[in-house]
Amino acid sequence: MEKRELAQLFGSVLREVRNSKKLSQEELADNSNLDRTYISMLERGIKTPTIQTIFQICNSMSVDPSIIVQKIQEQKKATKKVIKKNFDLPLFATAVSCGKPLGNDHIVEKVLSLDHLVIKNPKDTFFVRAVGESMFPSIQDDDYLVVEKTSHINKNGQVILAQIDNEFTIKRFFKENKKIILKCDNPSFADIVISDGDNFIVCGIVTSVVRQNI
Repeated sequence: MEKRELAQLFGSVLREVRNSKKLSQEELADNSNLDRTYISMLERGIKTPTIQTIFQICNSMSVDPSIIVQKIQEQKKATKKVIKKNFDLPLFATAVSCGKPLGNDHIVEKVLSLDHLVIKNPKDTFFVRAVGESMFPSIQDDDYLVVEKTSHINKNGQVILAQIDNEFTIKRFFKENKKIILKCDNPSFADIVISDGDNFIVCGIVTSVVRQNI
């Protein structure tokens, strides 16, 4: 089992067990003498725990470490049973006009899979569903967002999934004079200025938006 795969499986199991114990990340961190940010990174598969850390966490939740191992093996088997299906659809060489109608004489340039079009790094990609109107019109309520896991932002204006304390939000990232500002596309909503006391984490970059109804 690869180190990254192990980290992701452990993170998924840790979140499942923590939720079953009705513990917040902060409560688990306090009980196990670990930092809450570190617990968050474990659950997102960014960090790989040491044996000592696993025992610390298990003891704080009164869970036998063998249960964690068993659940990891179960999730690994379940993942292998998932059959991946790619639908390769024709991409026509002629661009589609939004003005006057086009003729019937089109040439298929190539076949194109939506997986390949919107997912560049499958192991580090996941979906979330948008709620609210703060990023309207770019992102609308009930849109599905393709998020690529990363903690590094390359440029201002990128749409990110961020965690502030115990809440998640989708905003545009800007860093101005060493100050981080999370901006909304909808002018009716106020921007968020990150202060030194905020527990701020970049979870990933939104790479695509999937809208079912137009």
